[in-house]
Amino acid sequence: MSHQKISVSINFHVAWVDLNLGNTLVNEIFVGHLQQVIDQLEDANSVRVIVFQGLGSLAPSMNPVANLIANAKKPTIALISQDCFDHSLEIALACDIRIASTTSNFALRHLLYGILPNDGATQRLPRIVGRSQSLFLLLTSQTIPASRAIEIGLVQQIAPASKIKAIVENTAEAIAKGGPIAIAYTKEAILNSTELTLNQGLVLEQDLSLLLYSTKDRAEGLSAFREKRAPKFGGE
Repeated sequence: MSHQKISVSINFHVAWVDLNLGNTLVNEIFVGHLQQVIDQLEDANSVRVIVFQGLGSLAPSMNPVANLIANAKKPTIALISQDCFDHSLEIALACDIRIASTTSNFALRHLLYGILPNDGATQRLPRIVGRSQSLFLLLTSQTIPASRAIEIGLVQQIAPASKIKAIVENTAEAIAKGGPIAIAYTKEAILNSTELTLNQGLVLEQDLSLLLYSTKDRAEGLSAFREKRAPKFGGE
């Protein structure tokens, strides 16, 4: 199995990252390349949303990559166009939003190989679908269809294969219309909410709101509202 190069295209503030994984094993070269790609997209003011596609159907791997995606400050979407098993699903779990084809199937079959997930499944899955569903999926290694995945909250939307890219485009573009700093702060507040008490979370929300007050984007948003026009955010 050979490493395939990651490809990136940008359209209307949305970066499309094709991981081109197929059944390729994730190696150190791939991990390093992905880190470079994410760093460049995080630094690009023109990019407000990152879509990951080409997840393939990877067997369990000893090279974790999910944290690279999970640590991105910009919103991330996993476009799942085929079956999503094992390490591929662990990578998808690191994204903020998952949108899948109606024909996709999902499974975490690590225990059948006599190993534990090592790219975040035991930690991220319970935070997404709850403890009982996570225990069921991981302990039984059962494969579930997209219809069941959306029922338990594993994915947020499903669509026919012919329409899935358009659905993802619409979702990404809807996010990209918001103020980029406000988007980043909202993501930060939500992701930290599971680690904080309610009062601590409310304090964080207020602190981030105060930080936003001093930005040009907030002033632009207020001006646009008063003038009844679409805002032109610059990420400042």
